[in-house]
Amino acid sequence: MVIINGENLILGRLSSFVASKLLDKEKVAIVNAEKVVVRGTKMAIMERFERRRTLQAKGNPIKGPKYYKATVNLVRFAVRGMLPYKRLTGKEAYRRLRVYVGLPKTFEGKEIITIEDAKCTKGRFLTISEISTRIGGKW
Repeated sequence: MVIINGENLILGRLSSFVASKLLDKEKVAIVNAEKVVVRGTKMAIMERFERRRTLQAKGNPIKGPKYYKATVNLVRFAVRGMLPYKRLTGKEAYRRLRVYVGLPKTFEGKEIITIEDAKCTKGRFLTISEISTRIGGKW
C-alpha cells in the first residue's frame, strides 16, 4: 500500500500520480486531504466551483448534476477524473483508493510518501478545506 501525504500538493498533479499507481494495481491512501492545494487566483477558483454547483438539468432541475462539497470527496472526484471510470479497469482501480482527513492512527509509524514534483509552496492558491467551507461543505 502506498501512503501519500497530501500537504501542499497540487490537486491535478497528485491526481494523475495516484491514478497511475491505481492502474498499476496498487492500493493508495491519501492522508491530509484537507491540505491539498488548487492553483490560481481565489476569485477564479471559487467562480469555477460555484458555476459547477449551480448547473441544473433543463427538464427536471431537482435531478440535475450533483457535485461534492466535502474535502475527501473533492479529492476522490479529481482522481476519478483521471481514471477510465466507465470501464471495468477504472472502476476496480477506483475501489483501491482511500482518502483521509488528517493522519489516522493506523498509518502512524509507516512510511509516508510526498511527491516532490507536485509541491506548491508559493504563488496564488487555495486549499481544498477553504474551497469546501466556501461552497458549504463541512469537513
